[in-house]
Amino acid sequence: MEHTDERTPAATALGEEPDPAAAGHLGRCGECGGELDELRRAVASMRTPSLTDQDLLAPPAGVSTSITEVLSVRGEPDAPPVGGDTSEASAV
Repeated sequence: MEHTDERTPAATALGEEPDPAAAGHLGRCGECGGELDELRRAVASMRTPSLTDQDLLAPPAGVSTSITEVLSVRGEPDAPPVGGDTSEASAV
């Protein structure tokens, strides 16, 4: 049995319409159809973030305030020294 070329399942997963012969093959061939299903799942997961992905993108409200309170940080941190570290530890 002759399978579709490598581009056809990928292009189909991305939304292109395959030619009628390739479409028929993708529907009949378990190997090519399985590859298409895997590619469709991959494309869908990249297009639609899961709830877990959304949670990673935006921290819960108030998290910055909580962190600064725990660390007792007030205001904006000082800018690092220009020209490198000038702390006493670096001179030792």
